[in-house]
Amino acid sequence: MKLSKRQIQHLYWRAGFGPDPCNLNNAIGKTANDLVDHLFTSSEKAEYLKMDFSKLAVDRKSLSREEKKELRKLATKMVYELDVMWLEQMVETKAVLREKMTFFFHDHFAVRIKNPKENLDLNNILRKHALGNFGDLLMEVSKSPAMIGFLNNKQNKKDSPNENFWLGSNDIHRGFAATEYQK
Repeated sequence: MKLSKRQIQHLYWRAGFGPDPCNLNNAIGKTANDLVDHLFTSSEKAEYLKMDFSKLAVDRKSLSREEKKELRKLATKMVYELDVMWLEQMVETKAVLREKMTFFFHDHFAVRIKNPKENLDLNNILRKHALGNFGDLLMEVSKSPAMIGFLNNKQNKKDSPNENFWLGSNDIHRGFAATEYQK
């Protein structure tokens, strides 16, 4: 069944960030299967974001109070630059389905951290697994420095796990409750 222009627009809003005029004109007269196949095909390859973090690679112990303050300002600026870089990628990419799912999982695995490298790593993990196996995504996110830091994993002890982060790899599939896990 061929889709109407309105149905095509709806698909592109759901599976991406809206139709661009070229996509819309090329899609007219195509079936839903053809368009969905195209969305997946064009999103097969992940386009990872990259940043240079060499300016942050300093021995913080040797820095003065003012230098530490400047380093924090630089890290904050880099987080902002990462956000802008990602927005630009969402607008410019041909892999719209992958970026839309990266955005979806970004909300699902929301963290608030100030480390730009950890932010970038988590964003690229989400992008890598956005169209893949959810279990693989969950395991890699759970091991990421961003998630470990956000969930205070440093507080975990063998006999007293942090309630924010209690699932083991096998427990995800078994659906154990936190109280059962601690027994």
